[in-house]
Amino acid sequence: MTAKQAYTKDMQILTKDRIFSLAELLGESQLRSMESIFTKEDKIAIIKEIHPAAKAYSKKMFNSSIQELLATGRRPAISRESEARFEKMISEIRKRIKA
Repeated sequence: MTAKQAYTKDMQILTKDRIFSLAELLGESQLRSMESIFTKEDKIAIIKEIHPAAKAYSKKMFNSSIQELLATGRRPAISRESEARFEKMISEIRKRIKA
């Protein structure tokens, strides 16, 4: 059972037509988690913003780097590809919520 199925099963009235997977929103079936929206290069760059000595991707370091960047109000440079995914995701959510 997917997370979407679990939420809609338990909260049908509140969640009907209001829960969307990243794959649905972006039309990319391989997207499963928020960090998958970023390119591999962006993930490493974000980690290096906070952990300059890091050599490889680590989900734990990526998430802590995102938290640190948000807490300090810093916005890392990301690729146009990652930025476009976020823009599309937000646009799709807005369209679907209004419907």
